Amino acid sequence: MSGADRRYTMRIVHGAVDAVRRGTSVTVAARCAGVSYMSVRRWSQRAGVLPTPPWRDPQRQAAAVRSVAAGRTVQRVALAHGVSHQTIKAWCAASGVVTTTRARPYATVLRAVAFVRDGRPVMHAAHAVGVAASTVHRWCVTHGVQSAFPQGVRPAAAQAPVTAS
Repeated sequence: MSGADRRYTMRIVHGAVDAVRRGTSVTVAARCAGVSYMSVRRWSQRAGVLPTPPWRDPQRQAAAVRSVAAGRTVQRVALAHGVSHQTIKAWCAASGVVTTTRARPYATVLRAVAFVRDGRPVMHAAHAVGVAASTVHRWCVTHGVQSAFPQGVRPAAAQAPVTAS
């Protein structure tokens, strides 16, 4: 059935437009109503409702900056507010809130590197300190410790070329 053949009840149309009028994004309103993004956008425009994009909503911006200032990660705040992590970082910079990466204590890094230096597999070291194996491998490379790639994780350059026989 093509889009032109579909007919939606006025209840669905008004419900979606009212949701956009209350501040719900067009995308969320469309998902909730079970219709396409473009249908809700078109209905909203016809009704004179101009949705505010999430990155232009000052209330959303203030709430996101407060969340980051309270200690939530930029990624989680971005997901919660429906914007990219770059947008959250820009809002925080404009508001004077410093964002930090998830830094781990240097003792954790040294402990993981020591595990690998002592001959333990990268996967065991990663499990012991609670990080991904690729993170431990990167730490080992940074500290000059030879480490094997975790099983099944090999960069393309390290793979043997495939020859036809």
